[in-house]
Amino acid sequence: MKDEDIDYSDIPPLTDEQFAAMRPLQEVLPGLVQRKKRVTLELDTEVVKWFKQSSRSKQRGSYHALINAALCEHMMRQRQPAAR
Repeated sequence: MKDEDIDYSDIPPLTDEQFAAMRPLQEVLPGLVQRKKRVTLELDTEVVKWFKQSSRSKQRGSYHALINAALCEHMMRQRQPAAR
């Protein structure tokens, strides 16, 4: 189902009071929100170039997000016990 196929007509609009009562998710459920840490690091020029090209060609968001995903995947593989 595409977004344009969804019928929103039976959902009432939010009131000003409801908007005023809203809080950021990290305040309400702090354990659910993953925080990011800003860091500065030096990467090989070709590595940055590849991630930038990859993010554009695959329309997958920013190259920063791709680098983060690659690092997360590597971390998860390193955490797994060695197969015997």
